[in-house]
Amino acid sequence: MATPIYNSEYVDAIDALIPKARRIADGDSHKFKIKHNKINRGSNGHPYEIRYGTDGRPYKHCFWTEFYHTAMKKLAIGAGLRTC
Repeated sequence: MATPIYNSEYVDAIDALIPKARRIADGDSHKFKIKHNKINRGSNGHPYEIRYGTDGRPYKHCFWTEFYHTAMKKLAIGAGLRTC
């Protein structure tokens, strides 16, 4: 039988990592803003740059989001919730 998609213990364990991942992303974002002081900043203060998708249309790439997802991945691996 297949493993259920929703496992409340797993979801709760992942959710518990969110505050720490946010703090890490905030710190990395602050360091990034200092290092690249001419980078664009959104209304929330998060740094971004304009990139182009495969369709050629521009979009805002938010570095904070990148830092957050990297932190979540590292924390989940460290907690044994992911393997890669």
